[in-house]
Amino acid sequence: VTLSALSPVQEGVIFISHNASATGAPINLLNQCKAYKQVFGNNLIIVLISGGELIDAFRKVAPVLDLHRDLADIIIDENVEHAFFTLKCLGYSKCIANTVVSGALQEILSKNHIQTVYEIHELLHVIRTAGWTSYAKNIAQSASLVVFPAHYVANKFIEEFQLPIERVRIIPQGISLVYENGKSSAREKIFKRLRLENLPEIKIILGSGFAHHRKGTDLFCQIAEEFHKAQRINVHFIWLGNCDEYFENWKKQVLPHMPYKKNIHFWDFEPEPAYIFAGVDVFLLTSREDPFPSVALESLVNDTPVITFKDTGGIEEILNGINGVVVEHLNVKMMADAAWEILQNPDKMRPATTKIQTCSEFIETLMRLFVSYE
Repeated sequence: VTLSALSPVQEGVIFISHNASATGAPINLLNQCKAYKQVFGNNLIIVLISGGELIDAFRKVAPVLDLHRDLADIIIDENVEHAFFTLKCLGYSKCIANTVVSGALQEILSKNHIQTVYEIHELLHVIRTAGWTSYAKNIAQSASLVVFPAHYVANKFIEEFQLPIERVRIIPQGISLVYENGKSSAREKIFKRLRLENLPEIKIILGSGFAHHRKGTDLFCQIAEEFHKAQRINVHFIWLGNCDEYFENWKKQVLPHMPYKKNIHFWDFEPEPAYIFAGVDVFLLTSREDPFPSVALESLVNDTPVITFKDTGGIEEILNGINGVVVEHLNVKMMADAAWEILQNPDKMRPATTKIQTCSEFIETLMRLFVSYE
């Protein structure tokens, strides 16, 4: 959208995303924008610091202003200055700024007196290796409220960047991905796609996210290997999500020589994946570091138990033995055994009892935070 094409609004809200990639944080923000529109109406605009493959999905929800910045070196020039000055003049007086990268715009938001709530999902390793520490400091030193999805994420950030505790709010993100047609219908769809006969003895284990080292896709494959070694051959593994270059090559060159190759399936990113989360038997969160991933919440909401590693993120705060299990840090054998135990005794688990709010409830909670600025 061009700035000249925008009309004035009453109490408009700017939603900022660092990009429009098919990864957790942008998908999360896209769902928030959809929920905002449903609950509060059309007075929103989406600002993307950088573009990405989901840009058309964002455009279907609201006007999109793409700043075309390089995330490795975000330059704030007169074009960016002019954009936010114009948005404020048009009535956009509030901002929900998603991810630590939006801290690059902190000064400009503050200068234009745009009330801002920051949402931070990233853990320290990602912030440091991506070169985003200055953006994190900008947010910590601003006067804005900062929302974290879990205590685990907040505590690390507070400690590192001296964010005053009174500006911290812990609000787990909302989930909109619920499969309405029941688990057996979801399972049927998965089996059809796998070209397998839907037999009760065949079990399916899911992992999901952009396949790369941090997400532990290699550990997921090791767990498939553990199952093969133990001759648990009726268990199939699906990894849902696009792959980085390493895993693309691994899939083509290494996987065909693996003894468990027929039992592991890589499925690319899918815009409507609710049936997959609903139709599997167990979800494995194999990440080495993952703040509070929506894919784990989407599994629980769809009545699929979750297993995660200890000390890797905030999901362990909500797993209680009834909805899922926490195993020793990066212990592949223990995760494989825990998954097998659940597959043998599925009736012991009650994942859907987990209290998880919808995207609409989350956005209503977020909008109430602006009252504290008035």
